[in-house]
Amino acid sequence: MIERNEVSDVPEITVDIEKVAYGALGIARHEGQTIFVPGAIPGDRVVISIESDKGRYAHAKLISYAVKSPLTQKPSCAYESCGGCQWQHASYREQLSWKGSFVADAFERIGKIPLPIGYKVLPSPTELNYRNRVLLRGTVHKDGSVGVGFFKKATKEQVHIDRCMIARPILNRVIEQISRLNISVKPQKFRMELQEFEALSEQTAQVSVVVHPVLKHDLSLEKLVEKLGAFHEVIWSGLSTELKNPPFIPLETYQGLSYFSAPGQFFQVNLAHNRQLREFVQQEVTKDEQANKILDLFCGSGNLSLGLAAAGKTVFGVEANPIAIKAANYAVTYNRIENCTYKTGDALKYLSKSCKKQEQFDVVLVDPPRAGMKEGMSFLRAMTPKKIIYVSCDPNTLARDLRELKDDYHLESVTSFDFFPHTYHVETAAVLQLKS
Repeated sequence: MIERNEVSDVPEITVDIEKVAYGALGIARHEGQTIFVPGAIPGDRVVISIESDKGRYAHAKLISYAVKSPLTQKPSCAYESCGGCQWQHASYREQLSWKGSFVADAFERIGKIPLPIGYKVLPSPTELNYRNRVLLRGTVHKDGSVGVGFFKKATKEQVHIDRCMIARPILNRVIEQISRLNISVKPQKFRMELQEFEALSEQTAQVSVVVHPVLKHDLSLEKLVEKLGAFHEVIWSGLSTELKNPPFIPLETYQGLSYFSAPGQFFQVNLAHNRQLREFVQQEVTKDEQANKILDLFCGSGNLSLGLAAAGKTVFGVEANPIAIKAANYAVTYNRIENCTYKTGDALKYLSKSCKKQEQFDVVLVDPPRAGMKEGMSFLRAMTPKKIIYVSCDPNTLARDLRELKDDYHLESVTSFDFFPHTYHVETAAVLQLKS
């Protein structure tokens, strides 16, 4: 059912949301046109205004709800305008279903590959308080008070919070203390990254805080850094200019291995689910007892391959971020692993050179950034490893890249891991076996 409202300047339309697209966009139909509505979910009847008309489809702004979907639930978060999450108001079961449909759609529409039988989305072990790293937007106000939070939905306006329902409890304790600060610093905006590390004892501080000034060479936020460093929970605090030689801190100990990271360094934010992904990769690699030589492209600080090396596999990892490689090699030394080499370099350039040298690997792990590795797929295909395990945070680029392998590789399995409840993001691992 569609109703048109008479508005003098901007026409408003009432539409019914039929399903959800990747990006947390509700989909409606109006006069043969597909309309995308951010934040709306199936069953919603919403009043919208068209913001961008592209002909066959349009992007709209949600004005109000005429009827709310029966799938709606009361959000755990009190900050309704915050843009950090897209689906606090939607049932978690439905979120998992939608994410599965995103992956299926990408494989069918972009990859031209059907999903293997048995595809599933594994739910996060916890729906709330799962993020061990958050990037906050902050402001020092004229009166010296400090506010941190996230951008308001679809704007650059900051929504200041005193807690985040998807952040780990210790991070929220730091956020609460920040919201009570008062400092004599000129009014300004900044970014702040909080990262939880492993507690070696009940008395050990666990959180690093990196403050990113808007102006890279502005050191006036040193007073804020000093205040943050006095918090009981904070093990390290500093400006982003201090990250060239950061300390390496134990992130976690799992399966007898210690993993390390550094302040401001990327690591998967959902610790419990990341462990499941590691176990998944280890099981896939060890299925073949003859698979001994492993190439780990975009290896980060050794998240997926350190355990393989500890199990006796020979691992070579490549990563562009030099700090991540230092953390990986620090872990190699700390854990006394000998059959593992991590080097700084462009993963795709290394793949190209390795292919030309006709180097052979039994298994290639790839865990690229959101953009995928389109330019490297021909080299990966020519290298002909027995098995490829491709881990991706974007089902669209994953499907696009796997399309390049379908003539030579059998898509053995696809499994998604919901690292990011209450958002539209989903991590997916595809396992491919060489046909010959």
